[in-house]
This record gives sequence, structure tokens and C-alpha cells, in this order.
Amino acid sequence: MTLALGVDGFGARWVVAAVDGDQLADVWVVERLDELPTAQIVGVDMFVALGRSGPRQVDRWCRREVGKLSSSVFNAPPRRIVTDSSLHTYDEVRGTRPVMARYLAPDMGTHSQDS
Repeated sequence: MTLALGVDGFGARWVVAAVDGDQLADVWVVERLDELPTAQIVGVDMFVALGRSGPRQVDRWCRREVGKLSSSVFNAPPRRIVTDSSLHTYDEVRGTRPVMARYLAPDMGTHSQDS
């Protein structure tokens, strides 16, 4: 059997679902990704690149491609939203800063992708 883990942001923590073969084996929450057990496959739901400003072209393209399911496509936050440590409240960023942004690695903002 293949043990696979699916991981997604959950407030300041991570929710983990383990699948063994075709069966859900367990679901739990960890504080840090280095607390994950060894697995043959690990999928983490997070942005792989940040745009310079506003929605990335790839986000807009994905939304068009999935049609009626477009509400399931989330924009990656602009780099400034993740890296500006002075932004702490909803009002300061007008609701554009995802909760997980403040818990991501500090150097994540150095990577960008606008296409």
C-alpha cells in the first residue's frame, strides 16, 4: 500500500489527511510541517509563487478554464501582503491577506510569478 498525506492550511496550523491505498486512514492537525510522518507521497496545498500585484495571469486563466467552478480558484496574494510585517489586521490589507500568509516562511515573498 502507498501512504499519502494531503496537507492544507488550518488557521495557524496544518490539517493532515492520510490515505493508505484507497482508504482514508486518519486526519489530524500539526503545528509545523516538520511534524509530518514519513510518507511516500505528500501534497501541500499552498501557493508556489507570488504575483507582483493583483491576481496572477495564471489565476485568471484557471478561473476561465473551470467555468462554473471558478469560485474554487483562489488568487495567490501579492508578495507585499505576505512579506510586509507591518500589516496585521483585516482592515490594514482590506481583507486580502490570507490567514496562512503570516505563518509562511519569511523568504516566500522573494519568489514571484506574474504569468
